[in-house]
Amino acid sequence: MESPKKLRKVNGSKIAVLLVMLGCTSVGAWSQDFETNVQGFAKACTKQKKYDNPTTGNITATCSNSSGFGSSVAMASFALTGVASSVTALNGYANAITTAFDIATLIPPDGYDKTEVDLTVSQAFVWQTTGPGYVYWCSYAGTIKSDCATFSSGKGSPTISKSVTVTKSSSGFQFPVKTIVETSVKSTKKTPFAQAIYGSAPDPTLTLQEGWTCTWASGSACP
Repeated sequence: MESPKKLRKVNGSKIAVLLVMLGCTSVGAWSQDFETNVQGFAKACTKQKKYDNPTTGNITATCSNSSGFGSSVAMASFALTGVASSVTALNGYANAITTAFDIATLIPPDGYDKTEVDLTVSQAFVWQTTGPGYVYWCSYAGTIKSDCATFSSGKGSPTISKSVTVTKSSSGFQFPVKTIVETSVKSTKKTPFAQAIYGSAPDPTLTLQEGWTCTWASGSACP
């Protein structure tokens, strides 16, 4: 199992919250009034489905064939649940890919005359795998290089943090964030059941300098 730097544990009970969240058939409406976007891709055996800017925030694919059964659920919503997915295979194969995108606008205190500002971006998430499977997580903040990691065999609830420098543009102090997650499992007669679950917090947490405030394009609370 690979993991990026600055990894720390958070409350393990979030796994239980995630299980409840993934059991819901709808995660609420997604705000489409701003430059935000969510996408999802679910595949079970040979059947696959894809959504873009969904109103319900999720998609489900199921199938059965001569080798077994696969069930895949993908959900994405920064405004409510963050990015989440769940895949289950019974003598089969299933995977789900979700992405979510949002834009943060930083508001400086009165009298700030510099063109750059530093802040910290933190993303909390939970994951769990049973049997052959993995969770691949990748996060981008502004133009900084992405943080990516692959998790398998077990469960965890890490928070990944990184420092970001935002340069002022014609739109002010703005930077985009994006999260991409793939969950995948493949079971066999020897290991007939496999499952992978993932869920993130809503928008990443921003730690700002004193006097600064911010807004998310999606309408989520900030910081």
